[in-house]
Amino acid sequence: MRQIFKQSAQLALRTGAVGLVLQALDGTKIQAVASGYSGWSKEYMEKLLAALDAALDQTELALLQENPEAPAIVCRRGLAGRQALREKIKAGLAQLAADGRNHYHPLEPEARRMKVGGVNRFAYNAQAVTDGQEA
Repeated sequence: MRQIFKQSAQLALRTGAVGLVLQALDGTKIQAVASGYSGWSKEYMEKLLAALDAALDQTELALLQENPEAPAIVCRRGLAGRQALREKIKAGLAQLAADGRNHYHPLEPEARRMKVGGVNRFAYNAQAVTDGQEA
């Protein structure tokens, strides 16, 4: 097997299918333009969603009790801000589930929590790769 592998590698080098070129990789963490305090944890988002659902249900019920003839669409229109926040939280939880992480920032949804300068912040991990061949 070793001899076959050696011959295959030599053939690939001679035909130019592969090259033995120096490659360099470097990375750095870039802090996001987002406060760590305004980020949301998964637990916080789940608690907030449950509280919003309860508040929306309670408010909608109270509105219908005050005015039974009012159509449901009028009640929902008055709760638009809470509904928008609810949808934003649901979208954030869906992204967390898809990415397998526990923190979300509504202004920088792609940012991850990581140590930057000795402090845990929302940031990006930038990577750069180059090789020894000239372009």
